[in-house]
Amino acid sequence: MPAISAQVVKNPAPAQLLLTTLNGSTDTFTINQATLQALLLVNTTASPITVTMIGDDAPTTHKCNGFQTETVTPLSVTVTANNTFTVYVNTFANVLAGVTTISGGTGLTAALINLT
Repeated sequence: MPAISAQVVKNPAPAQLLLTTLNGSTDTFTINQATLQALLLVNTTASPITVTMIGDDAPTTHKCNGFQTETVTPLSVTVTANNTFTVYVNTFANVLAGVTTISGGTGLTAALINLT
């Protein structure tokens, strides 16, 4: 089970990131609410790759600002061919609560970065 560990990037000096190769089914990470974090997803293949992410403590439903109650769905991200995407995971803390599993990431590498 590839667990993606957070790496600190706080100073102006160049920093080398260690990328974790995703296996597509058992990749995990945990958000630290005390710091701003970004998940870097790198696709070096010739095809787009779509991943879904959901935390094991994510609620099953949520209320949309005065509207009806909706089912919480996993966060879906498509990383286009030969491209790198960044997801500010704290923005999606409700859906990614607890230990987050990334599904469908075969072909991607990733890094979880502490920005503050």
